[in-house]
Amino acid sequence: MTDHDQAPRGSDVHALSGAYAVDALDDVERAGFEKHLRECPACRAEVESLQEAAALLSTEPTAPPSELRDRVLAGIDQVRPLPPLRSGSTVAEPTDAL
Repeated sequence: MTDHDQAPRGSDVHALSGAYAVDALDDVERAGFEKHLRECPACRAEVESLQEAAALLSTEPTAPPSELRDRVLAGIDQVRPLPPLRSGSTVAEPTDAL
């Protein structure tokens, strides 16, 4: 029996890496995947990478700098609006489709 035989029917054991990394496998899937991990360095590396990413995503969000809002609003004032379309423009008018 191969490690792939331990995977749930119709699935690829390699596709379980993400679910394993965030502890989303049931007991049977987890046991089969852990057996596979002992023999598959590629899956071990992928699980490690995914666990690191999940840990980073679960950290406390950092507050933006207090002056960010003022800088964004000041930047809006410096943007020139687009000129209005002239008649005879190549852009279709909504009534053109009627």
